[in-house]
Amino acid sequence: MVLKRNLFSITVISILAVILLFFAIISIFFVVKNMRIGKEIAAKSGTIDRFVQKNKMPLTENSVSFLEDERNKLKSAYSRLKLAFTSPLNEEIPPENMDSLQFKEKLIQVQKKLREEAKDFSLALPDSLSFTKYETELSEPSEIPYLLKKLRVLEELVYIMTLTGVVSLDEINFIGEDIKKAETAAPQAMPQAMPAVRPAHKGGAAKIEEAPKAKIEEAPKANIYDEITVSFKITCTYSKLIGFLYKLRASPFIFVVDDLDISKAKDTLDKDEAAESMLQAAFLVKAELIN
Repeated sequence: MVLKRNLFSITVISILAVILLFFAIISIFFVVKNMRIGKEIAAKSGTIDRFVQKNKMPLTENSVSFLEDERNKLKSAYSRLKLAFTSPLNEEIPPENMDSLQFKEKLIQVQKKLREEAKDFSLALPDSLSFTKYETELSEPSEIPYLLKKLRVLEELVYIMTLTGVVSLDEINFIGEDIKKAETAAPQAMPQAMPAVRPAHKGGAAKIEEAPKAKIEEAPKANIYDEITVSFKITCTYSKLIGFLYKLRASPFIFVVDDLDISKAKDTLDKDEAAESMLQAAFLVKAELIN
């Protein structure tokens, strides 16, 4: 009888010891985890304190978004600077002095730069950026100034897309007149008519009658701005589309949105919920460039 009691007591004590050991292990685990979380909080708090000491800007959602935009701008400026050091076109050539070969080289370098920047920001670009013709053919000298303006519009649009997190530029096309030739020839003056001579009357001298002065045509006034129409399609989320429209309005270029068609992105109709939020926006935009 005493032996049974001893066995029962030993069994109960063993079970209690195991339970106590289990709770001790759990307590140690939570203490270690709590210490690790405390260290992470202290590290992040120290980072925030150092940031607040150096910057007077309060940490809000808008300020964080602003700082992210500034960081993206610095990354873009750095990539452009890096390309400028390695490019033979590091010296800007005025449009009036640029020949067809120099424009072709500039076009290739600019498109290469845009694709490198787009890759850094996870922006997919189409195979053609609407300059395919001039990659294989030489442009006319009269085309170059207008083509350079189109190239500036392309750079600005891709730059805005990288800033706002657009997923892909699906296609882009410049619409309308591809060549704008400046009328450089001076207006020719009308030949001045010779004065008419009337026959003399009897006893009088001959009268010289002046012919009516020819009207001189005035030179046509130069345009103070150029209008470039471009259509393009982008894929992005709703929030990124709002950001893109805002950056388009805040751009130093004057962009006028003539048409905007929004639909679900075709490639994401059968995918997960995050992919279903993707939209495809088709734009028709006019860019007004002051000369």
